[in-house]
Amino acid sequence: PNLDLFDEMKLFADKNVEFTAEEIIRMVTINGAKALGKSHFIGEFSANTAADLITMPIAPAVQQTAEKVLESTDSPSRVMVAGQWI
Repeated sequence: PNLDLFDEMKLFADKNVEFTAEEIIRMVTINGAKALGKSHFIGEFSANTAADLITMPIAPAVQQTAEKVLESTDSPSRVMVAGQWI
């Protein structure tokens, strides 16, 4: 099975046009952590949480960053797990 979270977000966005890209990203980050009962530790980038994040190779934009992330066909350019770049 394909476990690519970006593919899942894109499929969801295509079938659920009433949701914004920002709402979809929140579904898989903050709200995903809440669903797992771990919102105190994962799902957002803040003090005393697991520092897991990615950077995406997208053109600089002040607005519509969430849309650019969902539209991207590139892999993350950098990955951080538990505060360490890998």
